[in-house]
Amino acid sequence: MRGLLDDLLELSRSDSGILSISNEPISLNEKLVQISTLARNTIPRDFHLVLPKDKCLTAQADPAKFQQVLLDLIENANKYSPEGTPINIVLREEAEGPAIDVIDQGIGIPPEELDLVFERFQRASNAPHKTGSGLGLSLVKLFVEGMGGRIEVASRLGQGSQFTVHLRT
Repeated sequence: MRGLLDDLLELSRSDSGILSISNEPISLNEKLVQISTLARNTIPRDFHLVLPKDKCLTAQADPAKFQQVLLDLIENANKYSPEGTPINIVLREEAEGPAIDVIDQGIGIPPEELDLVFERFQRASNAPHKTGSGLGLSLVKLFVEGMGGRIEVASRLGQGSQFTVHLRT
């Protein structure tokens, strides 16, 4: 209940124009190690964290909001994936800046619903009942865009989903 109230408060702040996001340079390598450790402590699943070899990537981001974004994506990957399948978190560098992929082997999202998953109170039609409020991904998008980034999703039914967060340097 507390999480739902916090989510509604963040959305209300956004609607009122008072959402606070303070971007600063963060080390994505270090932050992703911290986030994956947090996730491992709360979610009983294998995680594969893939970081660039011999390169530390940085981005402009709000450290707390970035952590919430990644934990929400990891939680969703866990929620919609069968037991025994890993969650992959991949940090990579693209021409326009760093990208972080959260990849699962879950139920996937119907193609006709991909454009709707970031809207408030929307859940995929194949999502199990009682798995969430439909606010998590709308907050993820709000925070990513507030940090000057963007988020994308690619999915195949029965094979899983990949959410990609693009940030700016």
